[in-house]
Amino acid sequence: MDRLAYAFASWGAPDRLSTPTAEACLKIIRAVRSHPHFIAGTDRFDTRLIEATGGRLVGKMGAEGVFAVANPERKAALAVKIEDGAQRALYPAVTEALVQLRWVTLDETEALRTFHRPPVRNFRGAIVGELVPDFALR
Repeated sequence: MDRLAYAFASWGAPDRLSTPTAEACLKIIRAVRSHPHFIAGTDRFDTRLIEATGGRLVGKMGAEGVFAVANPERKAALAVKIEDGAQRALYPAVTEALVQLRWVTLDETEALRTFHRPPVRNFRGAIVGELVPDFALR
């Protein structure tokens, strides 16, 4: 996971990479910021994160409960893995981590609310609770 975070940090702020690689990374970041729906489609967390932050943060889901976020302004990245690979907790955990890191504003957090604390529904479709991330970053 640390290598994934390092890769995303390098991709988002490639000033330490060789010139052709850095230029390619910057092209990709510009393209993703201009067309976030190509990352994951409409109404997907990956896309909404890019839209909500105006491209300031760029994230992508991977396999088995993995998500990585590049923060080019801070030359940093975040990689999250849900241990059992389930996606249900992934977006709430990523959003909560972004909140705790102060990488998202209140308005951006509100724009991501349905991913941060998604409703839990019973078989009839009635809301019976919400998924609440419960951890503190150290």
